[in-house]
Amino acid sequence: MSSTPYSLYIEFPRLSAHWDQPGWPFGVVVAAGFQAAELCLRLVEEALADARPEAFAERRLRRYVALLADGLALERELIAAEPADPPEPFLDRSAGPAEAGAGLPTGFAALDRLDPAALERVARAFGTPAHYRIGVEEHLAAACGRHGVAGPVIDASRPRLRYRSVVRPDVVRAPRAVPPSGPEDHLFRIAHQITECWLRVARHYHDDAARLAGEGRWEPAAARAESAARAIDLASAAGQLLELMNLADYHPLSVRLRDASGAQSPAAQRLALLSRDLIRPLVAALARQGRSPADLLDRPGTALAEFRYLHAVQAVAKSCQAFFFMHYLLVTNVHGAHGAGTLGYAIRGIGERAIRPPMPDLDLERHQLSMIMHLRHAAEEGVDILRAETGDGPAADPDPDAVPCPPETIRAAVEAYFASVSDADAEAWAGLFAADGQFRLLPATRPYRGRGHLTTGFRSFAALFPKIRASYSELSIDGAGAAVRWEFDAVSFLGSPVRFGGTERFRFGPDGLIASATAEWDARAVADQVWADRKRP
Repeated sequence: MSSTPYSLYIEFPRLSAHWDQPGWPFGVVVAAGFQAAELCLRLVEEALADARPEAFAERRLRRYVALLADGLALERELIAAEPADPPEPFLDRSAGPAEAGAGLPTGFAALDRLDPAALERVARAFGTPAHYRIGVEEHLAAACGRHGVAGPVIDASRPRLRYRSVVRPDVVRAPRAVPPSGPEDHLFRIAHQITECWLRVARHYHDDAARLAGEGRWEPAAARAESAARAIDLASAAGQLLELMNLADYHPLSVRLRDASGAQSPAAQRLALLSRDLIRPLVAALARQGRSPADLLDRPGTALAEFRYLHAVQAVAKSCQAFFFMHYLLVTNVHGAHGAGTLGYAIRGIGERAIRPPMPDLDLERHQLSMIMHLRHAAEEGVDILRAETGDGPAADPDPDAVPCPPETIRAAVEAYFASVSDADAEAWAGLFAADGQFRLLPATRPYRGRGHLTTGFRSFAALFPKIRASYSELSIDGAGAAVRWEFDAVSFLGSPVRFGGTERFRFGPDGLIASATAEWDARAVADQVWADRKRP
């Protein structure tokens, strides 16, 4: 990160200088993750010492402990999933006193000041990491013992991480050269530091997932992407700690921090691109098979490893969007929705970025699949609701009684009915029905009732087929209603031409308005034709 006002304020160079561990790629996960824990513990210490009534220190303490526990739980799982121990320079195989003993300035000593419930939550999250000891177990075990809480089991035969040299708690906990600018300065700075720690963990797993996906190793790539999503969630939770600030203290700080903004964080800026990076190898692999992500979503059993990977990528996208949306809510709670942030960005733009699909092509494919699924299963439209309403399904919900109607009135109504379909005129079509008239898309479906509902149904169908040239033939009138055969020359929502037909049965009221209409056609066959004719990558 270049020396932006933001990086200078949060002391990013000092924090990040010790993340990467030469010769141990996984070391960045341990270093950044446990730095985040040390920073959480600094906030815990501050909350325990905060005597301001308006600070609601107990509420702050609960949030800090929750974030600490969630981060430790993720670190434990990530370490357990890493098959190899750290290289020898990072391990201490002696059975002597822990490096994290009395002389090491680690925040884990603060755990002794927590109440038993909070301590138990932290201990349960820490658990017993696999492979090797972290180097802070003694602090945690001692605190648990004094409070009568089950603590970690310390296996002295396991090698111990050189916590001092990897995590560098002395650097993390070193006092700032500049005195704090008000009572919220430490919270504001440390919350951003924790966010950066977890975003660095997320980047490690994103890069690993992208590499493995490029090699076609979908299962391990999915696991890495899922870990990236969880790290992003923790980064988001760290940012949300800022909602604990008192605005009366924050706004003067904000003035003093003019030109510094979290928007200057390269890691945060890159979030919008992470899922696109990850989806690209999958799209390319599927294209070589003449398939697309929509095919995978449609038939997941045909490629389970790729399907799991796609789900993991979607989890990353969701976490990134949640990060931006939660940031938007935070900013609006601080500044309101009408102004601009420190750098002059419109606050509404933050919300717009949050709702913007991070993978536009996949978003479109999901929409198309949703549409085709609706068409494919049209014969079951609303049947569960109809069964709940009637108890016995369609048989208990008969069409209205037929009422004799003049043949010329019926012919005019049928002509207008199909003309309105060709014109895509939902209001005109619904206006041909009685006020309580009903329409069934297929015989066993729940009817659309009333003109408002009928208009909705028409528009749903028109979304599937934006262009229709409707024709009909074989009109038969029995005095109480009519039956007709129809044919549609249509263009589907995917832009492909499609021709299909069916029959329709009408019942009329004495005023010539349609009391009921029921169509019968093979919706599944039409859906299959439309889906087969779509353009693939």
